[in-house]
Amino acid sequence: MSTVRRFRRSMALLTVGVLLAVGAHADPTLPPLTFSLQAQSARLDLAGTASSGPYFATGGGGLTGPFVSIHGEGLTSRVSIENEASAQALWSFEIVGPAGVDVPILITGLYSAAQTNSAAASGGVALGLDRFRLAYAMTFRCVFGDDSGCDSSRGGRAQPFVLHESVVSSLPTFILIATGGTLGRSFGSPGSFSAFIDPLISIDPAFGRASEFTVSVSAGAEGGVAPVPEPQTYALMLAGLAATAALARRRARRPDDAQSA
Repeated sequence: MSTVRRFRRSMALLTVGVLLAVGAHADPTLPPLTFSLQAQSARLDLAGTASSGPYFATGGGGLTGPFVSIHGEGLTSRVSIENEASAQALWSFEIVGPAGVDVPILITGLYSAAQTNSAAASGGVALGLDRFRLAYAMTFRCVFGDDSGCDSSRGGRAQPFVLHESVVSSLPTFILIATGGTLGRSFGSPGSFSAFIDPLISIDPAFGRASEFTVSVSAGAEGGVAPVPEPQTYALMLAGLAATAALARRRARRPDDAQSA
């Protein structure tokens, strides 16, 4: 089973009970969920997989909402479209309730990044009111000589993340998740890269007025929203993310596990 599939399955198990019990509201007036997937010269602008030889870019939705992943392997060479892969998902959400209130939100999830032999992988989460002027709330980078963003710096396991953000109620907010990778950092040696990100949005349970608000999202992104958790539930969610990463680490050691996205 691939690393990406393990992460998706574990995240689904973590959130399925909450999401099925409450669900998330899709707002047809919000811009729809869109994808931009590229693997070498192969392109796809909807959910699925763009593939070209050993290069893959995948995007989709599910119980844990939109996710993107990439993988590539081959001989390293100069940077060009022929040794790159990228995947992006863009959608929007709106905090529904009393208008004009700064509402604290949490964006939680997992990301993964790996490279071998001078390749590079990166990604992040960006937010903004204007889809063309988004600001990154979190980025990760895994490159030769700087493994701070690599799975290898964490014993081979994926990284749970928690972002504390604030958005204004009744104003649609865009969210972008992105991953990218390249083999274009040296010449003639075998290399590989992979990356993955899967976020989940909720209203911060520490917000005193949290019960007054709900979250609506673009059609197709419903799984990416969780109801407002109680503080105890939120603590369990964080513990679950850590346990999920540890589980992925143990399973990644099995020799029959594939490493491609």
